[in-house]
Amino acid sequence: MLDRKKRTSMKDKDMKKQNPNGEPAAEPQAETAETAEAAEATAESPAEPTDTTPEDEIGRLQAEIADWKDKNARLYADFDNFRKRTARERLELIKTASEDVVMSLLPVIDDFERALAVELFGPQAAATAASTVIEPDAAKGTAFEGVALIYHKLNKILTQNGVSVIDVLDQPFDEEWSEAVAQIPTPEGKTKGNVLDVVLKGYKIDNKVIRHAKVVVGI
Repeated sequence: MLDRKKRTSMKDKDMKKQNPNGEPAAEPQAETAETAEAAEATAESPAEPTDTTPEDEIGRLQAEIADWKDKNARLYADFDNFRKRTARERLELIKTASEDVVMSLLPVIDDFERALAVELFGPQAAATAASTVIEPDAAKGTAFEGVALIYHKLNKILTQNGVSVIDVLDQPFDEEWSEAVAQIPTPEGKTKGNVLDVVLKGYKIDNKVIRHAKVVVGI
């Protein structure tokens, strides 16, 4: 009787181990120490050595050095060009600012010359004041001596800043420097195509024209 109950109990335990399909459930296998060590050794094993030689490695490093040298040279060249361009733009900006100031002063210079020409050489000199050379001592001893001193001081300041008069009188007409406002028959002793008179002086900063001379040309 007891043996029959024992066998029945053992049969029920076996049934519980079966899966829903009636197949016996697989027992989980414990990972042994040998299996863990083998997996760890596989994970830490170094990569297979390549077939590169020391000469190949030296060649690769030399090529990399040459590439970095080329990049460094290009970068330095770009920076040097940037530095030069910035300096040139700064200089042009300064010149442009000076040009604006000079352009504002030129009408004042013109008025000084007309006033001095009229007082020193007579009313008829006003028309040719631009072509009349007024020396520093021309007004000495007159009421306009102080005006002449101011005029020459102003001209000196302009000269120190690179401003100069474009000399075109009795020179062949050149449209780069001058603008013809009239043409008249060439008098005897003058050359055709030359500038006979200057109506308005031209000025330049270095070699850049800031105001063309207005002239009369002989034909």
